[in-house]
Amino acid sequence: MDSIKNANNTLGADPTSLNGLRRQSGKSAQKALPEAARQFEALMLEQVLKSGRAAGFGQGVMESENTKLMNSMLDQQYAQILAKRGVGLAQTLEKSLTPPVNKSKEIK
Repeated sequence: MDSIKNANNTLGADPTSLNGLRRQSGKSAQKALPEAARQFEALMLEQVLKSGRAAGFGQGVMESENTKLMNSMLDQQYAQILAKRGVGLAQTLEKSLTPPVNKSKEIK
C-alpha cells in the first residue's frame, strides 16, 4: 500500500512508482485500481496537453529542442497535478472496472 501512496507524490515519468503499482496489482487488483485509474487519467490528460501544443498552442519563434523537451516534461507534471485533483475519468474507470456486488447475497 505504501507504493500506491507514494505514487501520488512522484514525478510524471517515475518508473519506480509504476513498478510499485504493478507489484501491488499482482497482490490485490482491486486495491491498486484507484491509483491505476488515476495514472491512466494522467496519461490521457498529458496527451490532451501535447495535442494542444502540437496544434499551435504555445509555439513561438524561439522554440528549440530544449524548449520542446522542457514543455514535454511540464505537460507530464501538469497532467499529474490535474489527475490528482481529478477530472472524472479515473472515477468512471474505477466504477466500470469494479465487479458488481451480488445483491442476492447481501439480502440473505
